[in-house]
This record gives sequence, C-alpha cells and structure tokens, in this order.
Amino acid sequence: MADGGGRFAAGGADRLGNLVCGHRGPREIPQDQALFNDGTVREVERAEAAYERAIDKLDAKARPQLENAATPLMANYREKLSVLDSAIADLKSQAGINPANGHLRRELLAMYQEKQDTLKEVLEAKQ
Repeated sequence: MADGGGRFAAGGADRLGNLVCGHRGPREIPQDQALFNDGTVREVERAEAAYERAIDKLDAKARPQLENAATPLMANYREKLSVLDSAIADLKSQAGINPANGHLRRELLAMYQEKQDTLKEVLEAKQ
C-alpha cells in the first residue's frame, strides 16, 4: 500500500508533531466537569483492556518489521509508536490517580486507538 505509506512519509513529521504537541501532560480539570461513576469507570477499564489485547496482537505481528526498519517510513512508524507509548504510560498513570476523570480516560482511549491504527498501517505498508 504505497499510497498510504507515502502519505505518512510526507505528513509523518506533521502528524508526529501534532501528536506530541497535543499531549502536554497533566492538565487541571475544572471541578464542575462531570466525572465518571463507578459503573462507567469499569466499562472504560474493560474497553482499555480490549484495546491492550488487540494492540498486543498487532504489535507481535508488526514488531519484526519495525525492529528491522530498513526504510525511513518504518523508522517514522517506530518513532511515532514510541511517542504513543510514552503518552499512554503518562495517561495511564494519571488515570490511576484519578480513575473517574472522564477527560483523561477519553484521551487514553484516543491514544490506544491511534496506536492500533498505526500498527495496522505498519502491517499494510509491508504488503
């Protein structure tokens, strides 16, 4: 899928920059913002676990290609995944401190989705 890979290579730096700039670390959440209740937190935790399982499967398939990054495209993907891993770890840590914070949980789910999409792109670029 050269077209998809070409789009990433051309816009990879911009997308990676937006991803890095979009994640600025801890943020103050206004007290009046709705927080998740216990049932919602459990539901979100199940969704996070499902993402983690899916990502682990994709990662196992994509890892050899990423480790042998013979092209600049694969090197870009590896760097993007590293940034995503860092953002996910930071958000997981923050969510562990305040599990009912809906904003943090939505950001975390968005990072999981982005990582899953990126791993799928890596696998498609192989073909």
